[in-house]
Amino acid sequence: MKLNWAKLAIFVFTVLLPAIAVGISNWYVFRDSFVMATILLVITVGVAAVTTYYSGAALDKIRRYCLIFDLLIGVVLCINLTSHFLLAREVSAAKEAVEDRHIEEERHAVLQKKKTEQAALLLERQATLLNAQRDALRMEAVRNDAARKAGVRPGSGVTLPPMPDMSDSTAEQPTDSLRAELDGIKKSREAKPPSDPDAVKRAWNPWLTFWAFVDVFIAVIGGLTLASLWQWDRNNNGIPDDEEEEWALPEGETKSLPNGQGRRS
Repeated sequence: MKLNWAKLAIFVFTVLLPAIAVGISNWYVFRDSFVMATILLVITVGVAAVTTYYSGAALDKIRRYCLIFDLLIGVVLCINLTSHFLLAREVSAAKEAVEDRHIEEERHAVLQKKKTEQAALLLERQATLLNAQRDALRMEAVRNDAARKAGVRPGSGVTLPPMPDMSDSTAEQPTDSLRAELDGIKKSREAKPPSDPDAVKRAWNPWLTFWAFVDVFIAVIGGLTLASLWQWDRNNNGIPDDEEEEWALPEGETKSLPNGQGRRS
């Protein structure tokens, strides 16, 4: 039978390429089941290729069956292809969300470290001033004791170094700024729950599995049905080839065939 290049091109673009795209998606998304999923796709594409190619040499009713079969295969393949496309987009978005979350976590860690360093610096400053006050009080006590021993009236007191003012803008402003940034990161996490690529795959798995089974069921059951009903009509005269009889008649004579049609030898 002569190869129909137009039919071949249509089959490649409408069946083969979508099946390849689904297979590529299976490799990136469900790598553990890639081999089994590829076998299912090969079954579907193979049965569709055989029925499409040889339908031109079959009876008209078989051609109609092949057309219905190809339409069913095409519909299911479109559902599979669009589903895998949506899945790939959601997985990509989930990966970007994970990367953004990691960046936020690193930023949060840096801000938390900076906040801790500021708190430690403030405590160190307080400890230094407290030590200075203790030293001043100790020195004042020594002077007072020496004055009493010498019969001199002790002084009225000592001026202590001031304690750090916690309301001082220079000390409080950086802490408030860090606290505001940390609160902003926390609110951002609460507003956008983390999206996990594995969770996206698990959510899509039942849907994709269902349509993969539908696809292979149509291919196997439909292919077996067509194989059992198949009748050749290579000369396209509407008569099944297995019912035709070869009549050795003189040229120009005709004889009726079993279905009532005439044939000229």
